[in-house]
Amino acid sequence: MLKEVKVIASFNEEGKITPIWLQIWKEDKSYTYKVLDSVCVATGIKTNEIRYVCKVQGKDKKVQEIQLRYNTRLFTWSVDVNKSLWMAM
Repeated sequence: MLKEVKVIASFNEEGKITPIWLQIWKEDKSYTYKVLDSVCVATGIKTNEIRYVCKVQGKDKKVQEIQLRYNTRLFTWSVDVNKSLWMAM
């Protein structure tokens, strides 16, 4: 299951996108995470999607791994909740 999230990202001259910050809403409360590391694991031309595996850290300083997707057609970010079980809680 995908959940849309807000992301601040950087874009370089070659067109590469790197997520920097992530914000997710759960039960009317927002949570902000710093992206410590991200690796592009797939680029789908037919699916218009770039997939990342990211290590993120919130206010509690706990480092967690998530799967983040960027839709290049809709310009939206989403997190794969099934592969990021801590976000489903």
